[in-house]
Order: sequence, then C-alpha cells, then structure tokens
Amino acid sequence: MIKKDGHGKGVDWWCLGSLIYELMHGLPPFYSKNRSELFDKIKHSEPYVNKNWSNDLKDLFSKLFEKRPDVRMQHIANLKKHPWFGMINWEQSMDKKIKPPFVPVINGDNGLANFDK
Repeated sequence: MIKKDGHGKGVDWWCLGSLIYELMHGLPPFYSKNRSELFDKIKHSEPYVNKNWSNDLKDLFSKLFEKRPDVRMQHIANLKKHPWFGMINWEQSMDKKIKPPFVPVINGDNGLANFDK
C-alpha cells in the first residue's frame, strides 16, 4: 500500500501481525511520529524483537512481517497450525464453547466501571 502499486490480502496478514505485536509490546512494530520515517521503517527495517519472547512468537512475526507479500503467511490454515497458537482449540472457539478468562460486569454505566478514569 505504501508503494501505491496495488495490494492484496497480504496486507491483512501484515495488519494481523501489527495487532498481535502491539498487544505484546505496547507499541506498533514500526513506530515514528514522522510519516516518511515511518514508511521508510516499514519498507526497510525489521521490528524490535524482545529477547524474552518465545521462539514461536518470533517465528510468527517473521512470517507475518515478511516484506514480500507473495512469501508472507497468507492462509488461515497455516495460522491455525502455527505453534504460537498451539493451545487454542479452534473448533471449540468457533462453537463459542471456551469460557473467557474475564467477564466484565456491566451495570447501568454501560460497563465503563471496567476502565480506569
């Protein structure tokens, strides 16, 4: 998308990687307040890798942040089989049979009591 020469579903997989990365790290994988610097980082650098992250997570990021879209992980079957997702029972998840670890209490405040002021 940055090159403005069209894009396919590979962009969606890159975005999934970005979402997982930000949830794990607290910042986007390629962060800069300067737009041209941000685009340069996306095109030419690799995201920071925390040494404490599991090898499975590092491998997942390497597959989702592959610069070449035609080589990037792009199939849900491959994602589901990836070791980082190994503890997920996909069938139970799709059938909504997995209990969430936290269920927020929603009162007359529309659940806002679950967030810091």
